Amino acid sequence: MVARLSGGPVDAVLLYSAKAALAMQVLIRRPALGDHFEKTRFFALSGRIAAALDGVAPERVRVAGEPQEDALIGLLLAGR
Repeated sequence: MVARLSGGPVDAVLLYSAKAALAMQVLIRRPALGDHFEKTRFFALSGRIAAALDGVAPERVRVAGEPQEDALIGLLLAGR
């Protein structure tokens, strides 16, 4: 994982489930990976999924208006 991320920071992460959000928290907290996620924006499919990103600054988390992939992708494109 570290080798794949060594090219630079992660700009955005799409989260489709609370389980994925919890797994992302584990990655963010790893000392070898933390720097790659300092400015990452997180796009969640629902409020429940966003809530699983405990400890991430709220201004870095956006929630799709409806729990559909099209809404999530639209949110990502609007945030660029």
